[in-house]
Amino acid sequence: MGLSAKEAAARLGCTAEHFYQLVRDGKIPQGKKIGARRYWTQKQVDAYLAEQQAKQQELEVQAQGLLTSEQVAARIGLTKGTISHYVRLLKFPRGKKIGQRHYWTAEQVDKYLAKQRAGQQAAAVQGDEPKVTRLEIVKQLGCTPLELWELIKAGKFPQGKRRGDRYYYRQAEVDEYLAKQQKPKPEPDAQALLNSTQAAERLGCSTENVRRLVREGELPQGKRRGDRYYWTAEQIDELKAKRQNRLNLTQVAELLGCRQENVAYLVQIGELPQGQKIGRRWYWPRAQIEELLAKRAGCE
Repeated sequence: MGLSAKEAAARLGCTAEHFYQLVRDGKIPQGKKIGARRYWTQKQVDAYLAEQQAKQQELEVQAQGLLTSEQVAARIGLTKGTISHYVRLLKFPRGKKIGQRHYWTAEQVDKYLAKQRAGQQAAAVQGDEPKVTRLEIVKQLGCTPLELWELIKAGKFPQGKRRGDRYYYRQAEVDEYLAKQQKPKPEPDAQALLNSTQAAERLGCSTENVRRLVREGELPQGKRRGDRYYWTAEQIDELKAKRQNRLNLTQVAELLGCRQENVAYLVQIGELPQGQKIGRRWYWPRAQIEELLAKRAGCE
């Protein structure tokens, strides 16, 4: 049914007359009238009780000069989440719990700030203060933020020092990592080697064609160093000379002035040699085509 005025007053710790006065002032709902009496739900009474407790706590906080988490965050320059994290790590005072919230004195906050300033000044004197952000490190390393995070998780790069919601590093840490990642000096014969890009430029084709030539066996596999393959200039020049002295099906058809199907017919009747198949293509020496053209010119 609910609570009567007497039961509600007992729950609030006041008299029935005072409870009725609260109802008349609109601080507590009118309740539900059943017969000649009125009744209130426990939820209505508890809501007023919680409101009074919150006001009491606020007065107590103001009387003691305590600071809320929002005020502490604004004073220190951190977020509320960071303050909670520091409290769990015992890097920040736990504070005083009143109700469901924590509060701190101004002295506790000032002591923390003084300690932080002293640490920063000592590090600055030593010239070892972390100042480099992760964004600046990404630019120095030439990688993405995700790749840097993977290096940190793998233990290949330092964790850094957290301040607020950011991490900072010493430039010496970054320089040390870069020094470790520097590639060793090339061997004496490395100067004569060409990577896939240089080989493609020398052959006048794309890097995809260079890989295709390797798959088809026309170009040797090359020498692997790290994650790349290298070829000697002699190997590339030899292949280039071979490619210049041979013609593919399209080039043969253009020189003979016919269609590609006619070239295949010439091979069937024996007027043109079979040619050499490399991968999926057929090639003929330039001399054979020139000889065939000379024969045709003599017949005419």
